[in-house]
Amino acid sequence: MPEIKRYFASTQVSDWTSGSFGAATSAFSASGGSDNSTPTNYIYIFNSSANFTVASGSGKVDILAVGGGGGGGAAPGTSYHTTAGGGGGGMLETTIDVSSDGGPAGNGVYPVVIGGGGAGGGYPSGLAVAAKGTVSSFDKIDAIGGGYGGSYIGTPSNHGPTLMGGAGGSGGGGANYRTYVNKGTGVTGQGNPGGNGNPSNSPGGSGGGGGAGAAGSDSPGGGNGGAGGAGDASPYSGASVVYAGGGGGWGPSSAGAGGPGGGGAAGNPSSPYAEMGGTDGTANRGGGGGAGGAGGTIPDGGGSGGSGIVIVRWSKS
Repeated sequence: MPEIKRYFASTQVSDWTSGSFGAATSAFSASGGSDNSTPTNYIYIFNSSANFTVASGSGKVDILAVGGGGGGGAAPGTSYHTTAGGGGGGMLETTIDVSSDGGPAGNGVYPVVIGGGGAGGGYPSGLAVAAKGTVSSFDKIDAIGGGYGGSYIGTPSNHGPTLMGGAGGSGGGGANYRTYVNKGTGVTGQGNPGGNGNPSNSPGGSGGGGGAGAAGSDSPGGGNGGAGGAGDASPYSGASVVYAGGGGGWGPSSAGAGGPGGGGAAGNPSSPYAEMGGTDGTANRGGGGGAGGAGGTIPDGGGSGGSGIVIVRWSKS
């Protein structure tokens, strides 16, 4: 009888008797979140923070992550103050390797965190400054929260940096007061900048928040707010869904529309000035909040940003 090692030089007889030679690989099995699988793909959707667990094997999975949207700005109730839309949450798609011995603890458990939307600005609480959205993550993959919309906090002599839109996944729009028009910047590969406010005081207008698919619109002036930037579409849920639209900027003549993808509209102006709050961004779309109207004697707050989402997908074939 020929020696085994003549044909399998890299193996030992013990490999045969122990079963390690030619042993079957464990099939890939994983779950977490809400099961939305289709005939062709396994799909798990996370609308709230939880764990994705690989029970056995290893494989490649597609990840969609969208951060929470930024809050829309607000201002005191005076006619020459305009406020800006919040930026949509950062949005990214990527493919990674996962396994039953992967994750932070080496046990196949991958933490999933869903970012919250930033609070809309309110006056006088918080000096009218809106909040940035928070990060959505899958293990070490981070989708950055959207930037807050620019706000105006007080008198003409107190018009400092809160007029600037906040930086984020997508940037918040810039508020308006004379020459202060600064928009917030977005994260490359996740979003876009907000739109600038118009420096005119007769009257001006504020910019829309940026979206994952397009920058927020600048205010064209004439008291008109800029529209929120459009979000971007993803098929990862099993259907094409648009996420991370920017919030609309406010103006006393017209309110900026929210960007497609869950962006909130600015408060609706009435004659001569608005007394209406901005619309919230859509939950689990990462939309930015719409800017709150300002004018007359009763100000209204900006809309809050929408919460984010994480989706995990892999093929059944």
